[in-house]
Order: sequence, then C-alpha cells, then structure tokens
Amino acid sequence: HVRALRVSPSGVVLDGSPIAIDAVVSVKEFPRVAALPGFALIVWIDLAAGRRDVQYAMLRSDGVVLPSGGIALGPIGADKARPTVASNGAEFFVVWSEPAGVLTEEIFGARNSTAGAQIGPVIAITSAPNRQFTSSVAYGAGMYFVAWHDHRIAHNSYGARVREDGVVLDSTAIELTPLGSEDDHVEVSYDGVNFVVFYPHLETGNSDIGAVRLTPQGEKLDPAPTVIASSA
Repeated sequence: HVRALRVSPSGVVLDGSPIAIDAVVSVKEFPRVAALPGFALIVWIDLAAGRRDVQYAMLRSDGVVLPSGGIALGPIGADKARPTVASNGAEFFVVWSEPAGVLTEEIFGARNSTAGAQIGPVIAITSAPNRQFTSSVAYGAGMYFVAWHDHRIAHNSYGARVREDGVVLDSTAIELTPLGSEDDHVEVSYDGVNFVVFYPHLETGNSDIGAVRLTPQGEKLDPAPTVIASSA
C-alpha cells in the first residue's frame, strides 16, 4: 500500500491513522511527494499490472485523496523507474526513467495539474546513448532543473533545465560531475539563487558527499565538487 500522514507547520501529526493513497494489494516502490497550497501530488512505482508503472494521486489539504487508488502516468507498457516530483506553485512536474530501446534508458517528464490531469504530452528530457536513470528534480528561478545518473560515457551525472511549459533548454545536457565518479544517486535543490546538486563523491577513494552549484543560466560554478561530508 501507499499511505500518508499530514503534518502541520509546527510539527504536529494531524492524522490518527495513515491515509490510504492506494490500497490495492501489490508491490509499491519509491514514493515521492511535492506540495503546493491546498494540494500534494504523490507518485510511486506500482507493479499491480505485472510491469513497473508510474502511478500518482492527489492529496488535498483536508485529507481527501483524488482519485482513490491512483492513475497511471505516461504511456503504458514500458517498465518505468524511480519517479520524482517538484512543483512551481501552480502545477507539478513528474520525472522518471524508462527503456527507450535495446540496452538504453532515458529520462522523461510530464506536467500535472492540481485536478490530477496530465498537461500536454510526455517530455523527452534526454536521449543520450546507453542508460540515464535515478533522476531528481527541483524548481527555482522560473524553471525546473533535472539531474540524473548517466552512462553515456562513464559513470557520472548530467542535468538539464526545463521551462515551465515543458521545453527542454539543454538538449545536449550539462555534465555535472567528473567522469568515473560513480555517483549512482543524485539529489537537486534550489537555494534561492542557484541549483545545488548533491551526490556520492568517490573520486577521493572515500564515500564522501559532494555538491556542485549551477546558475539558472546553466553555468556550473564549481570546477571541482565541494565535499559536504567525508568518511575519511
């Protein structure tokens, strides 16, 4: 099942028991959530149909789930992986990966309204060779920034800016981390000025956490990652 609890700004849990977002008996994986005033969009991977579908549902601030049980996002058929979601304050942007051919995997996205409806077609964010997966998305400066783990050459991370209307601004993608950095999971946030990408930083031989900053204009500010935490 997928369940949720509402928490007030002061940290008080508002629900005596969890809210059932999807009570259909099946394997559910990787739930993620983003919110705007009055609504939260919850996404997850669902194996109910014998494949990995991205499902989503809207949770209103009064605890009502719309629609009950969730609905599938994007084309049905291809196995999808690790959805993530962000909001611009008026709508939501969901990002995931799925196969795009033999031994390839690409990053896709879709806009969603607060009514729970997909807005426009599915957006191809990257179409590089080999596999691109494990994505993260954040909103800031009037755009989304999507980062992901990339196998086009070696194991490192790339990203791309996406306008609110779904237009991808960086068709060739921006290289974020050094080749061979083995950063198999990235997270992106917006600090009010720049986008910040966090990732496992292994170039030193230690399991560190590194970060790189990127301007809304697509300029990488840090020639070398800043080590946030080190196991050394």
